[in-house]
Amino acid sequence: MGHNFDSQVNRYRRRGSMYVAVLGTSMLVTIIGFSALMVTRIERRSVSLSSDFGQARMHARSAIEMAIHRIATNSNWRTTNGNGAWGMGQDLATGSYSIAGIDPNDGNLANNELDPLVLTGTGIEGDAQYGLQVRLEAQVRGLSCLEVAMHAGIDLVFMNTALASNQTISANKNVVDNTAAGSKTIAANVEAVNSISGPNYAGATTTGIAPRSMPDPSTVFNQYSGKAIAYASLPTSGSSAMLEDLVLSPASNPHGVPDSLNGIYIINCMGQKLSIQRVRIVGTLVVINPGANSGITGPVNWTAAIPNYPALLVSGDFGVSFDGQTLDETEPGKPKVTFNPVGTPDDDGVEDSDFSDSYLPVIKGLVYISGNVLTNGAPTIDGAFVIGGTLTANADQINNYQSTFLDNPPPGFTAPVRMVITQGSWTRVVN
Repeated sequence: MGHNFDSQVNRYRRRGSMYVAVLGTSMLVTIIGFSALMVTRIERRSVSLSSDFGQARMHARSAIEMAIHRIATNSNWRTTNGNGAWGMGQDLATGSYSIAGIDPNDGNLANNELDPLVLTGTGIEGDAQYGLQVRLEAQVRGLSCLEVAMHAGIDLVFMNTALASNQTISANKNVVDNTAAGSKTIAANVEAVNSISGPNYAGATTTGIAPRSMPDPSTVFNQYSGKAIAYASLPTSGSSAMLEDLVLSPASNPHGVPDSLNGIYIINCMGQKLSIQRVRIVGTLVVINPGANSGITGPVNWTAAIPNYPALLVSGDFGVSFDGQTLDETEPGKPKVTFNPVGTPDDDGVEDSDFSDSYLPVIKGLVYISGNVLTNGAPTIDGAFVIGGTLTANADQINNYQSTFLDNPPPGFTAPVRMVITQGSWTRVVN
């Protein structure tokens, strides 16, 4: 009896162990399966989050690019958008974005067009969020007419003329060379909005350019205030008033009080003729409403007192002729003039009271004439020559370019301020 009982117990024990083993194996398989399922779900979620994160980053970048486009297409963007949120929770594809713009200087975007801007774009896709930030600086540049040595608002016309320039010349309509083939050379690259005709171009010629921006003739002259020189105070020769045989500078004005601050002098011709010759000018001369046949008619040596200011501004038509002579302090048949008196030294810093010096005829700086221009007598302009109408060149001339006026434009010659991304300023923003 006892033996049978023991055998039965042992048999049950063996069966129980088998059941436990079977149960353990089943549970292990279940756990492994569940774990694999969880890993798969986690991996899928990780892949999804990674994809969402990438999309969120793209949304943030798109937000900033849309803000930059908004700036480029709206000249009043500073007041339109203000300082702070420019757009919150805007839908974009399957996600959304927000954009904010702030002035890091004083928190007021509208009070100064030269203040910098910090844009922050936030992109959202699913549960993923990404913030991106960039800084933009205001860039001041001159009008595009200042990118070249000579530019005409209408045409450039060369009549038996050789021209030498170290920079492009251009016209907002046509460039015409009427000189006989092979007799003269236009030694410059030439650009025009419409057409270029004639045989003597030594450089590249390009048509179909975008019109270059020009100063506004109704406002540019009002940007310059200085000392008036009364037209009636000038000596006359025939029907013309003469600005001649003198030095104009912040220290010198034989016809009135010097403009000691900026060397700006204004002559209103009231429709009457003005001739300028045998003068040395260190300053800015503004000529308003000159009569027919007005212009530079003899040698001049000229530069602005303020380096980036114009040397000559003319509202109307004007001629430019140096007559091929040097500017001598002693010239037969002319009064002796000291062109480097005390207070107005020459380019070498020399000032004296003798009459033994001579100067090359040249205008160093920016010349702007709003009307038509006729040139004669081999003029040389080192800077930029901007003509509102048509230039007709009847004599050889030299135009050497200076980028001063493009890089640091004077009043009235400034293009709309551009906002430019600061190199190396792209950063991720972590909330």
